[in-house]
Amino acid sequence: MNYHDLKIVHIFLAFLTIAMSSALFHGAKGKSKQIIFGVSTLLLIVTGFVVMGRFGIKHAPPYPLWINVKLGLWLVLTIATPVVTKRFPEKAPRLFWPWLLIALIATCMAVYKPM
Repeated sequence: MNYHDLKIVHIFLAFLTIAMSSALFHGAKGKSKQIIFGVSTLLLIVTGFVVMGRFGIKHAPPYPLWINVKLGLWLVLTIATPVVTKRFPEKAPRLFWPWLLIALIATCMAVYKPM
């Protein structure tokens, strides 16, 4: 796959991850949504590293700071989603908006590459 195709797949997986987290935060039940969230997040990270390689960034630390920030934010979001939706289901709908803001910050890191 070329760079642009990989980027489209990566963006689609980001949308799928956000959609599944929205469903989970707003009380959707069922293992299938949790599985889709987990698989889409895993594929999002994999395609992110592939796009990074096509972009010319080596797959060994030290990474540019914007990649470390983006990876850290997505890691926090990936871990926080199942924890919040399982342990705090009554607070989950209110916590989706900060989750979405953090995802937006991670996206801005990739678009603008500020550091």
